[in-house]
Amino acid sequence: MRAVLFALLLTACGRVDFGVTPGASDSATDAIPAVTLRFTPRITTQLPQTAVQFSAQVSGTADTRVVWSLDEADRGTISADGIYTAPVQTGAVHVRATSVADPTQSVVATIEVALPGAPVALANTGSVSNATGMAHQTHLIYAPDFGEWWLWYVASNNDNELLTSHSTDFVTWSAGARADITDAHANDGRNLSVADKVLNGQHVVHVSLGLPSGRGFAHLQASLGQGTITFATTQPLSSNGNVDPDGPAVVITDAGTVVHATGWDATPETPPLFPCGNGDNEIFTSTINDNGTTNLLAANFRRDVLWCVPTTINARYMAAVGEQIYLLYDDGGNNPRPVNLFFNQRRSDGTWLPDQTTRTVPPSVFGNDNDFDLNDWGATVQGGNLHAMRRVPAGYEHRLFTVGTEGAWRDGAAVPILAGKPGSGIYLTPYGTGVLAVQIAASAANEVEYSFFNGVMWSPWRALVTTAATRNFIAGSAPLVDSANGNGPAARPAIMWTESGLVFRIIGLQLP
Repeated sequence: MRAVLFALLLTACGRVDFGVTPGASDSATDAIPAVTLRFTPRITTQLPQTAVQFSAQVSGTADTRVVWSLDEADRGTISADGIYTAPVQTGAVHVRATSVADPTQSVVATIEVALPGAPVALANTGSVSNATGMAHQTHLIYAPDFGEWWLWYVASNNDNELLTSHSTDFVTWSAGARADITDAHANDGRNLSVADKVLNGQHVVHVSLGLPSGRGFAHLQASLGQGTITFATTQPLSSNGNVDPDGPAVVITDAGTVVHATGWDATPETPPLFPCGNGDNEIFTSTINDNGTTNLLAANFRRDVLWCVPTTINARYMAAVGEQIYLLYDDGGNNPRPVNLFFNQRRSDGTWLPDQTTRTVPPSVFGNDNDFDLNDWGATVQGGNLHAMRRVPAGYEHRLFTVGTEGAWRDGAAVPILAGKPGSGIYLTPYGTGVLAVQIAASAANEVEYSFFNGVMWSPWRALVTTAATRNFIAGSAPLVDSANGNGPAARPAIMWTESGLVFRIIGLQLP
């Protein structure tokens, strides 16, 4: 009998670590060597109705095929290629891979299907009612090499400072260092966007901060250590009279290029061109790359202008995939309630589409115009696609764009209808093999609800949190890949929302 060795890997939600005892030999003289597997953790968790990819590595035989099965046949499903889909019910389930060459050999992973624990208070913000920002802005990041979460926020009693808080367990939070931003932040969390990346072993953070109308934007650079932050001097990026500082976005490419999408600005240097209107979208791109220790100054950024914005922009989303950048922003056609999203993309050579010199209207994300709240849309990258969702009067719309192309947007799957709280946002994040959409329901309990897209269809909405509270402005974080291991997220995604009490608070929880 051939000796068969297995390694069972969980490739989407972390690594699985457990030892497996081989099946008994049918011959006392034909002993099978012990199978040793090294993965972490021993038990992994996932939300009900979501899917995760397993893979099996077989050695000791030319036939490396396995048969996937569940020890509890009624606890979800597993496909022939190892994709496990959790049931609605919570509880433990055991996923088994059995060798085709030697059916006496198998390995088992334990999956705990669970809802998250109780939410915790991350920070008090005073009267900053939009403290968590827009659904598509990041205020919460994870440092994988230090195993630590960091929250970036503004508070009404600290007008000239950017505040931080940090935690290793997402339960107990401690105040971190503060940054002087040289000007008041207008008590609005929507004016803040944070991007982070590990560059040459250094965890770097770049912040785009909108100042009160007419005072432009500021760039803040920082680096993270174990429980520590080191700030560079805050740099003004624009001071030419932005009409609206809401909704900045910032990203960092793999090479360390830092790109800010800041405010809408009137364009007196360019007369109105039909059908472009008389506005522009300001982009600031670093002319040198952050190598993990580079100190970027205002002089190291060039200003690009993306023309043909009909009127003000309220919010933006940017994603960097390699050196390509994808930018979504509301078209402001019926400010403050837009009717569509505009789309620009930056090639790896640094040019934007559509070319800013042609002054053509950017393509729309959705196939039709439809009125929605300025915060009721979200976007993320997963499975080679850029995903966008918006809330419309009749429900929801989901669209996809293939990254790495210069093609067109296409329809996604139909999204189940749920009455969402207008203006609270729709947060999209990669989760397992698919995309999770999270929002606040329009109900007395203000449930936090999620739906999972498995690449084919969206699951029915399900409540994560049901305790009655006054919630608004949901957002979240998709953690960086663990640079030490390089094979999957080092932490599960987290969500947070603004909640009112005696003061406005940022409340959050980590997903299973």
